[in-house]
Amino acid sequence: MIARLGSLWSDRSAAVAPIVAVLGASLVCTAGIALDVGAFYSGSKRLKAATEAAALYAAGNPANALSRAQDYLQRNGYPSSVIQSIQAGRYCPDKSLAPTGRFFASAAASPCPGNGQTNAVRLKTSQPSSQYMLALLGNASPIPNLAATATAAKIDEAGVQVSSGVLGLSNGVVNQLLTLLTGRNIALTGAQITTLMGSDIDMGLFMDKLAARAGRTGTYAELLSSPIAFSDVLGAAGDAAAVAGSTPTSTLLLNLSAQVGSAYKVKLTGLADLGVWEKMPVGNAQAQTSLRAGINAFQLLNYALLAGGQPPSLSLTPAVRLAGMTTDVLSNPRFGYGPANETSAYTAVTRLRLDVDVDLGILGTVLSLIGAGSIVKVPVLIEIGSGSASVANIQCTSEADTDSVVTVNARASLLKAYIGIPRTDPLALPFKPLSGADFDDAYILLGLIKLKSVVEDPIAAAQPVTFSRANGTIGRPASASKPGIAGASVRVVSGSQLGSLVASLGTNLQVNLGGVSLLNGLLNLPLIKTTVAGVLSATVDPLVTSLLATLGVQAGYANIWTTGVRCGVPVLV
Repeated sequence: MIARLGSLWSDRSAAVAPIVAVLGASLVCTAGIALDVGAFYSGSKRLKAATEAAALYAAGNPANALSRAQDYLQRNGYPSSVIQSIQAGRYCPDKSLAPTGRFFASAAASPCPGNGQTNAVRLKTSQPSSQYMLALLGNASPIPNLAATATAAKIDEAGVQVSSGVLGLSNGVVNQLLTLLTGRNIALTGAQITTLMGSDIDMGLFMDKLAARAGRTGTYAELLSSPIAFSDVLGAAGDAAAVAGSTPTSTLLLNLSAQVGSAYKVKLTGLADLGVWEKMPVGNAQAQTSLRAGINAFQLLNYALLAGGQPPSLSLTPAVRLAGMTTDVLSNPRFGYGPANETSAYTAVTRLRLDVDVDLGILGTVLSLIGAGSIVKVPVLIEIGSGSASVANIQCTSEADTDSVVTVNARASLLKAYIGIPRTDPLALPFKPLSGADFDDAYILLGLIKLKSVVEDPIAAAQPVTFSRANGTIGRPASASKPGIAGASVRVVSGSQLGSLVASLGTNLQVNLGGVSLLNGLLNLPLIKTTVAGVLSATVDPLVTSLLATLGVQAGYANIWTTGVRCGVPVLV
């Protein structure tokens, strides 16, 4: 027996068995914990993938985000209870914001331009992780619940362009403006103008080429608001035309760029309403298909030409002094690109700010005894030939390239006229829409009398115009790098008569006392209204008629284009 014990002392064949016996429990626990940890990471990946896919599906229709997210998750094996929260909000692609801070649950709080429509969804999900060994610990288990967050956005965009009607155009008018504003003798032929009128420039490529030529960085909005040499504008347009393969247009623009010199500076503020992309950095238009929209080459030349200076003023009657004038002899078009209800364009042929002298006759003679003067100055603002267009709805179908439909609310105005003091400069380019609310009363006769009148082309509401891919009225890019092919324009007509509108300026005149005064008893308000209205009818009516004849303007209609449409695909942001 003693000999047998001695042999066991030297036997090593079963040395691990005692160790396994001692450590068995801990090894089983370790394997269980490893299984629980692996299940956590595997479950996290699966939940994250499902959450992202559900967010993308929900972003397709933010108004029904919850039901769409629940539907997707349930069809992929997750109960609806995994949804902790879902928010329909607004995604703002502003480079100044951190990527994680570009979603706003309150659309009104978004710093992006527009009306704050929801275009994004943020989904948060959570569920317990599968546990085996650590489940024995109950609430004390160190394994957290699975959790995932995903944000997806979908932005449908369309381009809209509007111009007022011009009866005719001569190359003499264009060359006079070019020579006047640039200080160089420029001579474009009628054939060259026709070439420009028949050519489109890719808006995105143009802005990137402009930034490169001018040495600008920053955002697209900053680029358009900075002073840039007119020659660089033409050169950038030529560069963009070259990329698009339009050699005749490119050659013409580049040659013209070399002729005009670099002294004349312009700001292109207002050339385009870029919507959500205005705060994105320059240089990305080639990749951003949202900027694949064209602007007519001649319209671009026209806008830039008048953006830095004023055309020659017209001679007026002795009783009417020209206090200011901004006229676009060439029917300046405006262009916008962005989501529905946030994208609009506005233009007008001419705005005049006049000071009209009105002789009050005997009443004026009496008032002159107290220093009020017999002749009063009446401020008048006249807008001729305006047009506006706004994207009201974008319908993107499963066959977006052939079946997309864009609804544009459009209106044309023959004349708008106001008596009063404007709250902002109405002659500043680009023109902003005007209404009676933009004018305060004008005080005359040492403040004893206040005047105001508003005449606007009586259009009750903008006319909805439908553009469709199916009938070819929506422009489309020729390729990823070529400019948009302009679809057919739609003409919206005012239908009003000039004479009756001008006459309404006096008819609608409001004459009231400026305040309490001992002299109020001397003031015959009906007589003042009749006198002012008579002078306005005798001076302003022929002036406006003569102006239209001088400019060759066929006012009262607007041409509306839908230059392109981009149906947004929901993407994770």
